[in-house]
Amino acid sequence: MNNGILLVPAKTQHLTGRDRRFQPAPAAIIPTPTPRRAFEVGRAAQCIVNRLVDAVTLDHEFLVQALRSTCAVDEFTNEIFKVYMAARESTNGISQYGPTALRAHVLRNDFMLHLGANKELAFQDAEIHNVEINTIAAGFATLSTRLVEAMRMLEAPEVASRIPENNALAGVVDGFKAALDAYVTAGRRRTSNPLAAVMMVQPGERNICDQRGLEVELRRRHGHRMARVTLEEAAQRFTYMADGTLLYTGVDGLQLEVGLVYYRSGYSPDDYPTPACWEARLNIETSAAVKVPNAAAHLVGTKKMQQVLAQPGILEKFLSAAEATTLAKTFTRFYSLDAADYATPAALEAVLEQEIYAHPDDWVLKPQREGGGNNYYGADAVQRLRAMSPEKRAGFILMARIHAPILQTSALAEQCGHDTFASVTEFGFYGVFVANGATELVNTQPGYLMRTKPASSLETGVAAGFGLIDVPLFV
Repeated sequence: MNNGILLVPAKTQHLTGRDRRFQPAPAAIIPTPTPRRAFEVGRAAQCIVNRLVDAVTLDHEFLVQALRSTCAVDEFTNEIFKVYMAARESTNGISQYGPTALRAHVLRNDFMLHLGANKELAFQDAEIHNVEINTIAAGFATLSTRLVEAMRMLEAPEVASRIPENNALAGVVDGFKAALDAYVTAGRRRTSNPLAAVMMVQPGERNICDQRGLEVELRRRHGHRMARVTLEEAAQRFTYMADGTLLYTGVDGLQLEVGLVYYRSGYSPDDYPTPACWEARLNIETSAAVKVPNAAAHLVGTKKMQQVLAQPGILEKFLSAAEATTLAKTFTRFYSLDAADYATPAALEAVLEQEIYAHPDDWVLKPQREGGGNNYYGADAVQRLRAMSPEKRAGFILMARIHAPILQTSALAEQCGHDTFASVTEFGFYGVFVANGATELVNTQPGYLMRTKPASSLETGVAAGFGLIDVPLFV
């Protein structure tokens, strides 16, 4: 389980122990041609993205202004914002977001190749356009590393040399170790209990093998345990001390001091079925443990923030002119759907008439949700927009659709229906960032995830059942 490229089938995900089954994760069986130049542009931008996300989490006024309208109409975003505000106002003496705060981020910045609206660019000259910045639960570091390792071993040397190395698994785990070390250095260690990390997970997790890989690698490389807890289990497993110390008690009775909490859940309203789950999220947020992500970084990953950061002059608030220029080249076009961002409501209607109503296949309607399967396209997006109240529209953004090249992929994936099929690819670069106050301790781009989907599919999530893990072959 720890060394394979496996998923739990949906039909057995509710089972436990010996009744649970595993199957090969959907994966390509030959690498997919990828323009080296576009790949390198995305890779080079990642450390800038890491610094950008961290800087935005420290700007309280910017967060409030950017998300005010969204919080008014999107209940889930508002709940995360309430956690952020409550932790910011906590009186336990732990600085969560201020200039002396201890922070850590594990990000994945996802891109697609773009041939132009009229597909006028040659494949080797394809541009790279940003799809989203994942600030919470950026998965598949383990399985993507395993697949690249397997492909580089199986292919002939002249082919393997054109597959870029992928150190995502080791890089993410080393980031965890750096954050745990910073926890100690910052003077937050309070007990003699073993220092450990906790992964917040969903019940019946299908992608458990990817998660277990991080757990095993952290123990193997650095000697730290990583426990698994759901938000519903938090009340039984966690003890919150008055000084902010977070303690975990396992089923064996062993008590650990938690120096890091890593979220692989908490990004969907479904992860909070009871008020106790929201209470657990707040208690963790106000604790001394390093959160990956904290609530501020979670908010930076919203679709509304994606649209705001793409506005002219915004990147320059947080980055140097050169860094802002580099990053802006990877952005596509966005429109706010909040009437308050326009001179008059009629001005917003004019944008809709000119853009998505006239060219529905060139735009994507995106809500404030993660996990795949939430976006709307084409005529469906137009129909929904026309039916929405102005208030509800403010919870969405409009993003220019990326016109990716169609390739041929051979895969081991039952949902694709055929061994070889027409496909489009998406690749994301992992970013790891750790800082203590103004001191940047870690800022790395350790690896990548490449995913491929049938050209007829509108989503790419592997665990969600839309796509498969792939490997790039430089051309």
